[in-house]
Amino acid sequence: MMRSDLVKKYGSLDEDLFAYHEDVEYSLRLKFAGFSAVMVRDAIFHHKYVFSRSKTKFYFMERNRYAVLLMYYKFSTLILLFLALLFMELGLFIFFVLNGWGPEKLKIYAYWLGAGNWKLWLQKRNKIQQLRKVTDRDLIRKAAAKVIFGAKEDMNHPLLIYVANPLMIVYKAIVQALIFW
Repeated sequence: MMRSDLVKKYGSLDEDLFAYHEDVEYSLRLKFAGFSAVMVRDAIFHHKYVFSRSKTKFYFMERNRYAVLLMYYKFSTLILLFLALLFMELGLFIFFVLNGWGPEKLKIYAYWLGAGNWKLWLQKRNKIQQLRKVTDRDLIRKAAAKVIFGAKEDMNHPLLIYVANPLMIVYKAIVQALIFW
């Protein structure tokens, strides 16, 4: 729930994200404008959803993940995050290939190689950055440092739990100590 005046002033969900990460982007947009989100721990929310793995879902999740990163973090922060992002990308590429979705992952890369696509997201980035009232240091401090899949036990691989997540926690601490902007 949110106030209607915020929707009027800052717009509604980004239609270019239309599926996956649109809620993350919107909450970040309002955070950049100086607002904060709160959680009511006792609230009950029913969401009828059946987890499924589909090529289309992963395509939009990945494409939109890149878009949100590009729009919200300063380039200097993205440079510091590069190794973690590269490591994550390698893991995701292997995941896509092992599930027979290698061509779908290549479509994501092809999307980001399109100059028109970069133009779209960089224009959005410029508008978003003009709202900025928070630092990247604050964003990183509140960012998750590990991947958790919840009830999907088959996706919580020991390599993720015992190697990747601990490395990401250490990496986040290092990046957090370096970012002063």
